Amino acid sequence: MRTLLKQSFLTLIILLSLFNCSTDDDGEDIITPPENTRLKTYSFNSNEYLVTYNTDGYVSEYRNSPDTPGNIVYNSDNKIIQLGVQSFNYNSQGRISEITMPDTATYSNQKTNLTYNNDGLIAHQTLSYVNNSGETKNMQRLFEYNANKELISITEKYISDSVYSRNLISYDSNGNVSQVINYYSHDDVLYSYLQDYTFVYDTKKNPSKLLLSDCGVTSNFSLYNMISLSTTNFFGNYTLFRLSYFSNNNVISSEYSSDFGSSNNSVYTYVYNDKDYPTSVEIYNTYSNGSNSTHYRTWTYETY
Repeated sequence: MRTLLKQSFLTLIILLSLFNCSTDDDGEDIITPPENTRLKTYSFNSNEYLVTYNTDGYVSEYRNSPDTPGNIVYNSDNKIIQLGVQSFNYNSQGRISEITMPDTATYSNQKTNLTYNNDGLIAHQTLSYVNNSGETKNMQRLFEYNANKELISITEKYISDSVYSRNLISYDSNGNVSQVINYYSHDDVLYSYLQDYTFVYDTKKNPSKLLLSDCGVTSNFSLYNMISLSTTNFFGNYTLFRLSYFSNNNVISSEYSSDFGSSNNSVYTYVYNDKDYPTSVEIYNTYSNGSNSTHYRTWTYETY
């Protein structure tokens, strides 16, 4: 079980690129793109993605080849109703009520439903799918917030296996997630420490803030998962319909440690343009086994 949790939690690839936009109750408002600068291309190592926009100025497609699905479809209210293979339905308040995905060779009948608290924030999420053995799997996520309406806890229960996971979330003075601590349990009473991440940020603008705002999305936490950004961070140990996080600023260093002895540190070295957006970054990772790796990202922009 630890292996599963470790592998899943490690999808928090700390290249956080979130946006800091004003939010309303539901955290998924439609906004007008605030700048005359927009993202043109972005890359991660050898993969480069081209971004295109519709006549209303919203992102309509992002892809790195003609065969890579990255289309975005909006309804008449400029709400996203399709992002790649995911389809979105909304309740009468304009909040996401259901997300579905088409069947694959591994999973079928994949869907999630959401309910909200009195502040319009996600309170409860149920998920279900049928695996390739014909078994229906169900799980749920519970969300908790502090007095400032900041998300501070996500508890997951994989119902059929009675496995629980809990992420506790802390923030820095600029509203960026500064630490995530992951615990696990078999009874939802006694939780044991599993692993944690800590982050330090710059004070510059993030290109994913720009891209996501040009999709009409305002919140730092979002169910619109643009996985190809390679900067999206997921909260949850199970991959299905996880909440994505986009930080206010760019991560300049991160540390990971765990109770099973592994750890790693990452340092991010950016080059910025005159509008305080990064144009490139070198990410140098060192691991507890003595190895290291280097990754690269670039961004280009255009004026409209």
